Amino acid sequence: MGDDRATPRYMLTMDGGGIRGLIPALILANLEQRVGRPLHKCFDLIAGTSTGGIIAAGLTAPSQHDPKTAACTARDLADLYRNDGKRIFPHVLGLSQRLPGFPYSARPLEKILAERIGTTATTRDALTNIVIPAYDLLGRAAVFMAGGPGYNAATKDPQRTFPLHVAARATSAAPTFFPPAPISATAAVGSTRAQPNLLLVDGGVFANDPTIAAITEAPKLGWDIGNLEILSLSTGSSNLPYESAGHWSIFGWVNPFRRVPIVSILMQAGSSTISYQAKRLVGTAHYDRADVPLSPNGGGLDDASPEHLDELTKLADDWIVDHESVLDRWTEKLRAKRSDPKLPLAA
Repeated sequence: MGDDRATPRYMLTMDGGGIRGLIPALILANLEQRVGRPLHKCFDLIAGTSTGGIIAAGLTAPSQHDPKTAACTARDLADLYRNDGKRIFPHVLGLSQRLPGFPYSARPLEKILAERIGTTATTRDALTNIVIPAYDLLGRAAVFMAGGPGYNAATKDPQRTFPLHVAARATSAAPTFFPPAPISATAAVGSTRAQPNLLLVDGGVFANDPTIAAITEAPKLGWDIGNLEILSLSTGSSNLPYESAGHWSIFGWVNPFRRVPIVSILMQAGSSTISYQAKRLVGTAHYDRADVPLSPNGGGLDDASPEHLDELTKLADDWIVDHESVLDRWTEKLRAKRSDPKLPLAA
């Protein structure tokens, strides 16, 4: 593929998980501080699903004030969960404002994404290569919203462009939590062929961990899979058993008072499967996974209460302390990273 095998390609991938995106945001804030450089200058590709897609978009969208800097630091994104979570997932007296069977309004989320990410940057403008998965209900197919310097150079395969704040909204449209995101017909950059209308929902329905999606993008960018170094961040996993599942009705599987078990099951099952596959593809020496165990009664995707945010913060802090060697290793790698002279990856 013409790739220099002496050049490692660093990938950052982040799972979905609603308000639990605070966990990877805090881990990345620690890493960003250690490295001393913005993360878009450290990673050759950043992929995120759902809440991970919000983080990916924030880290790679050019700032509206300075197009050479990112719209958000990792610390900014941690503040998004802490300060804006209650606007995204409104509760009154500890009870969700969404009625059973109805989603939250997407308007607060859309407003926050527009404020934090801006409304002008597209996937084509991303400061490093980016991949954000979603699922199209009209075409019944996976959609990979991708862009950045490497894709711009690959003119043989022009990518459809998406506004980054729209991509973040679409990938986080978790069924039963938010309504799908409609995307109007457009033409791909460099192509006159019309693209179809889309009705997108959370990429977590098929790739809650976007690592395999990121790996399969490598050949498009002219990279050898043998050169990949991957840091994969989960939003936490639960070992709480569903002992009554054998007697559930349809409502049991989507019961919001049980935190919508079908969504939790699909997300965690997908993430654990993809983690196994990724480790086999690139090798354990080139793959690190931050999988944070959740408490038995914690982990609600839409629980933005101060108590839950404090719990998530402690989980992230504990992982950072317990995995100092992993962060030290990645700090050393990313500090030594050089830009590829063929591609403007370090804008």
